[in-house]
Amino acid sequence: MNQPLHSSMTEPDHGAPLGTIVHLRSSTGMYGAEQVVLGLAREQGSRGWNARIAVFVHGGDADEPQLLLAARDEGLSAFGLRCRGIADPRCLADLRRLLLETRVDVLHCHDYKSIVYARLAARGLPVALVATLHGWLRDGLRLRAYRWLERHALRGFDRVCAVSPTIEHELLQAGLQRAAVVRVDNGIDIRRFRPAPRFADPMAPLRLGTAARLSPEKNLAQLIDAVAECRRRGRDLQLDILGDGPLRSELQQQVLRLGLAKWVRLRGGADELERWYPKLDAFVLPSLTEGMPMAVLEAMACGCPVLASAVGSVPTLLAGLPHSRTLPPGDFDALVEALMQVPALEAPRQDARERVRAHYSTARMADDYTAVYAAAVHA
Repeated sequence: MNQPLHSSMTEPDHGAPLGTIVHLRSSTGMYGAEQVVLGLAREQGSRGWNARIAVFVHGGDADEPQLLLAARDEGLSAFGLRCRGIADPRCLADLRRLLLETRVDVLHCHDYKSIVYARLAARGLPVALVATLHGWLRDGLRLRAYRWLERHALRGFDRVCAVSPTIEHELLQAGLQRAAVVRVDNGIDIRRFRPAPRFADPMAPLRLGTAARLSPEKNLAQLIDAVAECRRRGRDLQLDILGDGPLRSELQQQVLRLGLAKWVRLRGGADELERWYPKLDAFVLPSLTEGMPMAVLEAMACGCPVLASAVGSVPTLLAGLPHSRTLPPGDFDALVEALMQVPALEAPRQDARERVRAHYSTARMADDYTAVYAAAVHA
């Protein structure tokens, strides 16, 4: 960014905010990236930034996006941008007007749509552009087209943040400059996610859980098959699946077809995950691809053992934790064997929580992004 920023960014005085940050997201639910946006805006606001959240509201939607509602519930400044179709010139004009009227210093984008719109709307304006790549959906011609647009738009960004080594490598392979690409790990609110006393019933089934978008890359159909196989071998397992998405009906039919309705429950979204994780004997995430999954961090912070595919940053998160393990992605036999060996959790695992507290808190994430913004401002 070559034009000078508003003076509030670098010379705050008399209680003025450190600067104005707008987090921009195209959101279809409350998943990991949404939790990053909420946590980051909350932490930045407590540090004196004017942090706001903008969410695309898609043309045919009668309801406002969950991210917008959640932000307002927390008292954060949040607003919707009505978007009528894939490419909407009026939405682009609304975004540009927002940047001008709000005197935005940093526009922080969190998905391919916000990246493309921001690149066009901010052209010629004194706004630093920052993007975080949380991961990619890979299936379908439309998604590949979006990825192509995203890669080209990112070349005009001041800083591009990757949440895992895999994403960082792909960005560099796509031709982005090394100086523009930064690793920033996700962080969670460790005050919210914490261990709780357990009241284990030795006669109850072993309780497993997963929280994820119900989409192909999460590989949940294989997890359901694995639970069926474990029960066939005599292991008393119960699985809760939290989340929603395009495969919900298909997964529900699979549960019924396998006769697992009593043992595998698709519970939809959940507002109190911090009370759910501590009740699990293990959290399971059999994804085929990930960035840095927030659900894994949340489970760890609650002292819950984790079984997860060795994708994205998962191997780093779980390395050396004695009651957690990584699995080859897509390996059905390895998943079954791991589920067969899960012990009942007698007490929360403090080693997992301590790792999150030391390296993956919201406060640490906010520190990292403050440095990213400073670099972007002076790029």
